[in-house]
Amino acid sequence: MDGGGGGAVPEWAKIGEGLGTALAEAGFRGDVLFDWGSRVAASTDNSIYQIVPEAVVCPRDRADLRVFLAVLARPAFRDLSVTGRGGATGTNGQGLNGGIVVDFRRYMTRILAADLEAGWIEVEPGVVLDQVNAALADRGSALFFAPDTSTASRCTIGGMVSTDACGQGSRVYGKTGDNVLTLDVMLIDGAEARLRRLEGPALEALATSTEPAADALRAALEACDDGAPALKAAVPHLSRRFVGYDLINARPSPSVFDPVRLIVGSEGTLALVCSARLALTRRPIHKRLAVIAYRDFDGALASAQALLAHNPDAIESLDDTVHTLAYQGGLLDGLPERLRTPGPTGKIPVSNYVEFTDDDPIVLSGRLAALEDALRSEPSVVGWHIAKDPAEIARIWGIRKSAVGLLGGSAGRRRPVAFVEDCVVPPANLRGFVADFRALLEGEGLTFGMFGHVDVGCIHVRPALDLADAGDQARMKSISDAVVAIVRKHGGIFWGEHGKGVRGQYLPEMVGPEAYAAFARVKRAFDPRNRLNPGKLVTPEGDAAGLYKVDATPLRLPNPADDADPFADAFRCNGNAQCQAYSTSVPMCPSFKATGEKRHSPKGRADLLRAWHGLVSAGDPVAEDVAEEVYEALDGCLGCKACLSSCPIHVDVPELKSLFLDRYHQTRKRPLGDRLLAELETLGPLAARLPGLGNVLSRLGGPLTARAAGLVDLPTLSDPPLAPRLRRMRVPVVAGPSARPAPRGVFVIQDGFTSHFDAGAVEAVVGGLQALGYAPQVVALFPTGKALHVKGFRNRFLETAKAARARLDALTPGVPRVGVDPAAVLMLRQEYVQAGLAPREPVWLIQEFLAEEAKRGVAWPQAKAGGPPVRVMLHCTERTAVPTAGAQWKQVFAAIGLVAEVPEAGCCGMSGAFGHEARHRTISATLWALSWRKPVTGASGPVAATGFSCRSQAKREEGTALPHPMALLAGALAPPRR
Repeated sequence: MDGGGGGAVPEWAKIGEGLGTALAEAGFRGDVLFDWGSRVAASTDNSIYQIVPEAVVCPRDRADLRVFLAVLARPAFRDLSVTGRGGATGTNGQGLNGGIVVDFRRYMTRILAADLEAGWIEVEPGVVLDQVNAALADRGSALFFAPDTSTASRCTIGGMVSTDACGQGSRVYGKTGDNVLTLDVMLIDGAEARLRRLEGPALEALATSTEPAADALRAALEACDDGAPALKAAVPHLSRRFVGYDLINARPSPSVFDPVRLIVGSEGTLALVCSARLALTRRPIHKRLAVIAYRDFDGALASAQALLAHNPDAIESLDDTVHTLAYQGGLLDGLPERLRTPGPTGKIPVSNYVEFTDDDPIVLSGRLAALEDALRSEPSVVGWHIAKDPAEIARIWGIRKSAVGLLGGSAGRRRPVAFVEDCVVPPANLRGFVADFRALLEGEGLTFGMFGHVDVGCIHVRPALDLADAGDQARMKSISDAVVAIVRKHGGIFWGEHGKGVRGQYLPEMVGPEAYAAFARVKRAFDPRNRLNPGKLVTPEGDAAGLYKVDATPLRLPNPADDADPFADAFRCNGNAQCQAYSTSVPMCPSFKATGEKRHSPKGRADLLRAWHGLVSAGDPVAEDVAEEVYEALDGCLGCKACLSSCPIHVDVPELKSLFLDRYHQTRKRPLGDRLLAELETLGPLAARLPGLGNVLSRLGGPLTARAAGLVDLPTLSDPPLAPRLRRMRVPVVAGPSARPAPRGVFVIQDGFTSHFDAGAVEAVVGGLQALGYAPQVVALFPTGKALHVKGFRNRFLETAKAARARLDALTPGVPRVGVDPAAVLMLRQEYVQAGLAPREPVWLIQEFLAEEAKRGVAWPQAKAGGPPVRVMLHCTERTAVPTAGAQWKQVFAAIGLVAEVPEAGCCGMSGAFGHEARHRTISATLWALSWRKPVTGASGPVAATGFSCRSQAKREEGTALPHPMALLAGALAPPRR
C-alpha cells in the first residue's frame, strides 16, 4: 500500500494534484481528492478486492461532469482511466479500478423531475433507491420504483443501472433494465446523448443522424444484429437472463433498437450516466406473507415449483445454517413456536417466505386458501403462518435481509466470502444444482450458508475462506471454475443478480466467441481507447487477457495477525456499506451523513485502519505519515456506537478509535482539550461544591478556553447542585451495601456529566420513581471513565473501570440498579464488557426496569387523561443498542394512562464532548438540523430527551430546555400543589 503525508507532494499524488489544478482552472466546482485517505476509502466495495485509484473526483452536477471530461481529453491526461462509483455495494469489484474514480453519491443526488400521471421520475445517478421511494411517498403517491434490493438504503440508481440490479420480487416487477425509460449519458470523448427506445421514424433517422454519439449508436446497432443470435443461442432463457451488453433486449426486433439496454448492466464500461428516467409501478393495496416451515432445506427447494403455481410475488429461502443463526440470535422469536422449535434431530425448521399481493382482498384470501389446501398434503411441511399486519410482514422480511450479517458475524479465521454467490438456474433444476454445489463445498471441507430467491432460481452462497491463506486463495479460483461447470450442467448462468466485475473473466466461456466478439465491437464503438472501467467485461479488441482475473486481482487486506490483534475488528468489515445509509433518521453513521465523505464512515475508517496497520506490521516508515490521515478520519467519529449495534458485522469504530489514539499519542503530545476532558470526572465534584463561582469563572474564561483547548459552548454547572435537591426529597446517598434494603428499593447510578451539569435530570428520575411508589437510593458518584475511553487513555480507563466495577459490585445484591444517562449505562454493557469488566449485576436503563415492572403487573398510580402525546427523543446509542427502547417508553407511559410517541431520529450532533470541540461545531449543527430539529420543534405536545448530550444540544441549537422523560412522568403523577 502506498502512502504519503505532509510537506512535499508525494510521487503517487502528483497525478491527482495536476488533475485538480487543471480542473480548478477549467471551472470545475466539485471535489478532487488525491489524499491517501480518500483514495484508500475508494479502493474497496462489498467485494473481496481492493484497487487503489489515483484520485477521486466528485462532480456537483452535469456541467461539472462536462468540464471533467473536457480536461480528461487533454494530452496530459488521456491515459487516465475513469470508473464511475455510486453506493459501492457491488460484490464483484465492479466499481474498483486504478485511474480516476468518479463519485456520484457525493453531490449528484437530486430528483430532477417527475410526472406521476405518466408514471415516471427522473433522477441523477447518485440518488439512493430508498430516496426515490421516500420522495414518492412524501408526494402522497402510491407509485414506487419496483426493483427491491437488500441494499436499498445505500445503493444508488446509477449503480443499479450499472449492474441491472433486481432483488426481491423481480419475478413480477423485473430488473432495473425493465424499469428504465431513458438515460442521459456522456461518452468518454464528451459526446452527450439521451438514450431511449427507437422505433419507426426515430430509428430510421439514426441512419443519417449527425447528433453526438450517433456513430457509436450505429456501430452498436450493427454489433447487436450480428451478435444477438449467437448470444441467444448460448445463454438459457431465464427471468434473470444475461446481464451486460444485452444485445438481445437492445434489438428485440428489426424495427426496434433500445440502446438503454446496452448501457444497463454494462458496469460503466460504455458511458457515464448523468440521469435516468425511471418507470414507476403502482403499489398493490393488500399484502400477505406466508412463512412455510419444512423439515430441511431440500424440502424447501423441492417445493419451489408447487409454490410457483400459486403465482406469488416472491419466494425467498434461507438454508439450515442461516436459520440456525437466526434462531440463536432471537430473530425467529416472533414466529409461531412450531415454525422455530428444533425437531427430534435438534435441527431448526427451514422456511420459505412467500409473498402475495392483490388489490382485491377477497381474491387474495382465495389465493391463500388454495395455498393452505395444497400445503396440507405436503409431507415435508412442518407448519405455516400467514402474516397480515404490515409491521409484522416487515419484521419477518427482516429475517431474510439479515442473512448476510448473520453469516458475516461468524468467528474464526475463515469468514464468508462473496465470489460465487448469485448463480441462477431454472427453478425446476434448483434442487439438483444446490445438491452439487453443497457436495463441492463439503468436499473442500468448507462451511457455508445459502439463501436467496427461490422463485427465480437464484441462490446466494458464501463459502467461508481465510483469504490470508495461500491455500484458500487458490481454492477460491478452483471453486469458481467448478461452479461455472455446475451452473452450465443445470442450464443456468454464473451471474444472476450482482453483476460480473472481476468474475467477468468467465464471460467469453459462457457466451461463446461470436457473441463475445460482438461485445468487443460495442465497447469499441463507445470507448475505443478502453478508458472506461478497463478490465471489466470486455476490451475493444475482444482480448480476454486484458480482463481482471479472480485469482490475480489484489484482495482487500486480510488480517495478517490472529483475532487477538487489537485492530482485528477493522479486518472484519466486509464493505457492505450499511453505515452509508441514506436516511437521516437512521443513527449510523452521523459523521458520514454530515460530510458525505467515505473516509468518515465506519467502512472508510476500517479501510484506513487496515491499510495503516499493514504498513505498521511491515515496518514501513510511511505508516507514521499516513497515521495523520487516519487520525483525522477517526477524529470525526462521534463515538455514538451505532456501528457496534447496527453494522451487520458489528465493527466497533469507537473502540478502534480509542485503541488508535492510545498508540498514536505514544509518540505525539496530546491536545490540551483532550487532557481537560480526561480530568472532568476528577475536577467536577470540586467545581460542583461552588457552582455559582464555577459558572462565573467559566463564562469569564470561555473565550480563553476556546482558544487554548478548542472547546466551545461548555455547559454550566447545575445551581443548586444535586446534593441539596436530594436532601429536600429525603433521598439517601449510599456508597456500599444497605443494612436493611427498603421495600421496592432501587439504586440510582449517577454519572458525572448529568449529576454536575443537569442535576434536574437525576432529580426527575428519583422523583419519578418516588411517584410510582419506589424507594430510590442514589449511589455516591464515582468516575466511570467515559472520556478516558473516548480520548484513548487506555491504561487510565482500565484502572478507572476496575474501580467502578468494584463500587458497583459492593452494592447490596438483588436490589435493582438503574442509570440516568443512556450513554453511561450502555458503557457498562459495551466498553466494560469488551474490557472483561462487566459488573456482577446489570445496570438497567430506567425504561427497561419500569417496562419489566409493568409487564409483571406492578400497580402504579394513574395520571389524568387527556392532552397531546408525550414525545420522547432517544439517545442514538440507546436507540441502536436497545432496539426496544422506544416501545418500552411507550409501555411505561401507557401504564400510567398517557400516550407517548417516539419519532425515528438519528444523532443530535452533540454526542458527549464532540459537539463542544470547536473543530466539530459545524458538523454538530448540521446533524441537529438533519435529524432532530423537525421532531423537536414540530411537536404538538411536550418533548423530552433521554440523553444528557441531547438535552445540551437542544438548549444550544434551539434555546429549548428539554426535560428527562421521567420529569414528565413525575409531573403527571404529582398531586396538585395547595
